[in-house]
Amino acid sequence: MARKTLDELLLGKPLSDESSEGGASAAGGHHFRWLLVGAFLILIIVGAMLYLIYDLRTTTRQLRAELTEVTRDVEVALKRLDDADARYANLKARFEVTAEHLGITERELQRARALAAEIKREQEQRVAALQAELARKAEAAQLSALQEEHARRIGAITGEITTVKGDLSTTREEVERTKQEIGGIQLKLSEYGTLIARNREELQELRRRGEREYFEFDITKKSGWQQVADIRIRVTKTDVKKQKFSIALYVGDRQVERKDNLINTPIQFRAERGTSPYELVVNEVKPDRIIGYLAIPKDRAAALRPTITR
Repeated sequence: MARKTLDELLLGKPLSDESSEGGASAAGGHHFRWLLVGAFLILIIVGAMLYLIYDLRTTTRQLRAELTEVTRDVEVALKRLDDADARYANLKARFEVTAEHLGITERELQRARALAAEIKREQEQRVAALQAELARKAEAAQLSALQEEHARRIGAITGEITTVKGDLSTTREEVERTKQEIGGIQLKLSEYGTLIARNREELQELRRRGEREYFEFDITKKSGWQQVADIRIRVTKTDVKKQKFSIALYVGDRQVERKDNLINTPIQFRAERGTSPYELVVNEVKPDRIIGYLAIPKDRAAALRPTITR
């Protein structure tokens, strides 16, 4: 069955054989070019999709690594927060016990004062009653007996007053002793929520509490690197007038610089990731010389024994 060209369908006239062959060849070349363009576009789209998939996988790996690091930092922060909460609860409990003891002592003092005031009122009432009775009874014999009774009663009241005064004095001594115990050693609370010592007496108090292990040091600039517990310390600069100092620390295989630090201000650092921090405090700054202590956690100190000495 013969094919009809577009012109035959539209115009109703047949074309010559030469025209039919040329039109068919042109239509075939045009169709082949469109196939090439389509294949090229498909290759571009596939290449773009492959690049997007590779970039997405790379970004996903980076985000996972960053998320892991953030998770570790959050765990360390939570552990530090738990340690701070425990220290706060301990301090609060001690304060409440001390406050309760002081409140009991104050109540005893108030009761003693109230008892003394009541005895004084009773004495005044008895004296007034005796005086009225003496005024009513004029006979000498009765007056003598009344005077003896008055003296006896006055002596008994005086003894009671002396006893109350003794009890009151004892109560006052207990109150003063309690206040001295509370205010004798006042440890400083650092910005990290830890107690720090500013002198040898306060350091002994920290040792007595046993919350950490403490290592004292006295380092000069000329002495270079000095071993304290499991770290090394070197003095790089001191400013006696401003009470500032700069030091270098070797913690494991890391060297850390800490510049322009004030005395009695803790310097915290970690020996290993995920462990409780060390705390270094300098109490005295002298020309090219620092004196202070290093506080390390109990579990860390136990792990280092017997390789370190105080």
